[in-house]
Amino acid sequence: MKQQQIFRSCHVYETFMPLQSNETMMVDPLEELAKLGIYQAIETGFFFEEKNQQRVKEYCEKNNWELTMWATPALLAEQLNLSSLDDSLREKSVARAIEFLDIAKVCGADKIGLPSGDYPGDALCETAKGALYDSLKRIATVALATQPDLQILLEPLDRYAHKKQLIGPIAEAVEWFAPLHAECPNMFFHWDSAHEALGGIDLIESLRLAKPYLSQFHLCNAVVDAEHPMYGDWHMDVGQAPDFKSPGYLTVELGAKVLKEVASWPVTEGCKATFVALEMRSHMGDDMWHKEETARRFLSRCFELAEL
Repeated sequence: MKQQQIFRSCHVYETFMPLQSNETMMVDPLEELAKLGIYQAIETGFFFEEKNQQRVKEYCEKNNWELTMWATPALLAEQLNLSSLDDSLREKSVARAIEFLDIAKVCGADKIGLPSGDYPGDALCETAKGALYDSLKRIATVALATQPDLQILLEPLDRYAHKKQLIGPIAEAVEWFAPLHAECPNMFFHWDSAHEALGGIDLIESLRLAKPYLSQFHLCNAVVDAEHPMYGDWHMDVGQAPDFKSPGYLTVELGAKVLKEVASWPVTEGCKATFVALEMRSHMGDDMWHKEETARRFLSRCFELAEL
């Protein structure tokens, strides 16, 4: 089978996270990222100032970037939850997510990522999943009617390790998601290696389960030893070139294995291409451009080892 080309994305929100409180400063790095000439996509949070929305759109159009906008930070900041069992809160959450569709359109976004909400415990799990199904269906239906090319992404996260989200274990997530995708063909998965590693599942096995719905993915490092003080999904560093040694599970060899697996498939039906970013967070006081360079070099080494 002919290999597909996997395109590179920069997770701007994570790489430049110390700037998150200043929209204008969060947009500014796009000019330098464009000069690198290596990325085909970017991932951001949401921008609420019109001048910044227009700047993002112009950068994406000029550089032919795919744009994924993650609604998770904004929804969490507003204490909203698409799987809430409080009807009033859930209605407010759905309405806000639909408002985000309009912002995504102004910015020229290709994808919008939504969170599933916190895991409410075993007794309420199925009820919450039903609520989330209804929420996402309503949002996706509006998107399909108004922006038919816009993808709605859901990221299965870890349920028991750190983030403790409703949609977690991949086999269960796929079984639940299949009928939703059938009803809403604009809904896809975003897959994250750290959450699967923290869930204790083999990454290639997990990928193959997610395959029918995969739009994009992250390579993300994490410490998976529950006894280690750095345990959890902290979007941690991958170490430095050339060895890229760290306390986490992610190596360039493992990253290459993931890339090679995905490249061996055809592009998911309904998607134009598959995109990957290394998700690594900058903290206050960090050299953010050094983080970007480290992520870029790590990802490039993975591509080299995968012979892509």
